Amino acid sequence: MKKGREEAAETAGTIRCFWAIELPEDVRAALERFCAEGRARGIRAGWASPATYHLTLCFMGHAAPDRVEEMVRQAQADFTACSPGALELAAAGVGAFPGPARPAVCWAGIEVIAGDLAGIRERVFQAARNAGCGPDAKAFHPHVTLARSRSGLESRMLAEWLRGAGDIRFGGPFRPARLVLFQSELRPDGARHTSRAFIPLG
Repeated sequence: MKKGREEAAETAGTIRCFWAIELPEDVRAALERFCAEGRARGIRAGWASPATYHLTLCFMGHAAPDRVEEMVRQAQADFTACSPGALELAAAGVGAFPGPARPAVCWAGIEVIAGDLAGIRERVFQAARNAGCGPDAKAFHPHVTLARSRSGLESRMLAEWLRGAGDIRFGGPFRPARLVLFQSELRPDGARHTSRAFIPLG
């Protein structure tokens, strides 16, 4: 109990946020249909809400508001000074972390057709680090989270679901128009994401 109070005190007044790329409606709809088919087959899991489908570039756990504002200023100035150029992506294939045999997180992959997605991600990561926002330094693997297993049974069911997915594509190629900084609020009914800042692309 004491630990919970200490954690709440540490995060009070901070912002939980992440940089992301939004998905077009046809891609989101295709992902939603794919997951609906899994649920219709009786596969149990913690299914992500379609409202939260996005490509995360850089996640900050809890950062002070002034640090977040500084991060946004640095990122916007960087992208204004040096435009990253057009980016074209596609949602294709499925997989899991830590692996498809025992899924903890199931995802749809993101393919880079044109442009420098890794370079764009590195630039917002550096802005977050320089501003003291404590970005997640895990290796970047472009994906869209679809479901999470909450037990060994669910993990086995998800593994079977992934094996039967085949070579699947979700909607057509798309060109993102902007990056979005989302604030993420954890609620009993799931995470709620609210946009706080934008950076134009291309």
